[in-house]
Amino acid sequence: MELTLQSLRDFLMQERRGEALSVAPYPEWDEGEEHYFCTPLGARIIGSAGVDGIHFCQISGDDRVFAVSPMNGEGEYVHPVARDLTDFCRLILACGSTAAIEQAWQWSREQFAEFLRDDLPDDAGKKALADLAERFSLTPMEDPYGYMEKMREGFSEDSLAFPSDEEENPTAEADLGESSPDLHGELRFPECFSKPTPFRWNGTECFVLGYGWIDDWWVADVAFRWTEEMIEQVLKENTRNPFEVSIDLKPATGHLDVQEGSGAGYFPGHTQSDYEEESLQKTGEILRHYGLDTDKCWEIRRCCFAWKPDFSGPVTLTITHEDYWKEMAQFTVTASGETFTLPSPGGGELTLTVQELEPESIPDTFQEGGPTQLLAMTYTLTPDPGKKNGRRQVMLRDTAPDDPYRGCDGPTVACIGVIGRARSAACLGAVDTACSSLHFTCPEQVTWSYQINYRDSETFTFTCPV
Repeated sequence: MELTLQSLRDFLMQERRGEALSVAPYPEWDEGEEHYFCTPLGARIIGSAGVDGIHFCQISGDDRVFAVSPMNGEGEYVHPVARDLTDFCRLILACGSTAAIEQAWQWSREQFAEFLRDDLPDDAGKKALADLAERFSLTPMEDPYGYMEKMREGFSEDSLAFPSDEEENPTAEADLGESSPDLHGELRFPECFSKPTPFRWNGTECFVLGYGWIDDWWVADVAFRWTEEMIEQVLKENTRNPFEVSIDLKPATGHLDVQEGSGAGYFPGHTQSDYEEESLQKTGEILRHYGLDTDKCWEIRRCCFAWKPDFSGPVTLTITHEDYWKEMAQFTVTASGETFTLPSPGGGELTLTVQELEPESIPDTFQEGGPTQLLAMTYTLTPDPGKKNGRRQVMLRDTAPDDPYRGCDGPTVACIGVIGRARSAACLGAVDTACSSLHFTCPEQVTWSYQINYRDSETFTFTCPV
């Protein structure tokens, strides 16, 4: 899946992953009412750490990710922590949450490493980390401390604009661009209201709710209905979200550079906190506006773009599935030299040849007392499936879970230091490497799940008059 601010926020809001990783998105941040004196103007909030007002954001026109902490001293309220969202997520994978990321500026390397050893993720955090690595095909940052140290070089808060600057210069905020009309701030609906148009997606009823203008933005709202069977399957079996989709808008003429989006869920009977209950009530306003059944569960998606003079209608709305990893085969490796015939992502077959099997261990740095032994396999694929749109097409995953940590009740996900490596095979060229799950005693053989990057062919297209 493409990593954007919206797709990351949606991911963090699902299954309360944001709370587990200390970067939880909250609608009130989008409304601006909860911004602090030290939140830069133009901030697009990724999420909150949930303590001391700490939050993480990007700034309009800037790909960098910033950590903001109102409790820091003057001149230290804001620090750049990552070059972009991809590196920010890789930092989270390396550190286990955002806790160390925000505080690293004041620590030595030794203090940073000591904090990581003591601040271990719980089961919810470990699962969220594994989900993050898999959803966006990411690996942990190799040297998180050194990376963030370099990010801070030459930075000064003087390069940013803050609310106090806006009081002195009323045009400061306007210079950063006007925000899109998303679903998390003040609810507004397209002026050219149309009757909801039904369609089928993934076997369930869905609707193009409405489309038209909100100020200078062209907006389309779409609703996907969740059945109780879908919810139960996702919660119990940890299957993929059936509505992980891309919604694209395209005017008849003119070049569209940027499209923005937002989402909101409505799951009555499934809320687990006051925040989720408040969000449920707000999303209910959307359902009532469009006349949807409030006794059912829905996922609402809004897409929009700023209308330009060279644009003309109609606007085409297209819904397609996101890519996901689909298991195509399982095979057991016991020795080097073994070969396996497997389906190729592009059709036909390919041959996997095992080059070497080597026992390896990871440093007992992040998870003291945890399993550290693994079996590393180097292999070749003939013909090489290569990459598509910059993404690898094949992945191997150990079908066995990690050994449980001593004193824990059950198995856990991979140690945060090797999530990317232990859970997936990185495309390194002619020879690739895959690593087994973590164990206290290195296994002699591994049964691998062979998966390809796959996209279901289902597509929906709708023409919106302008």
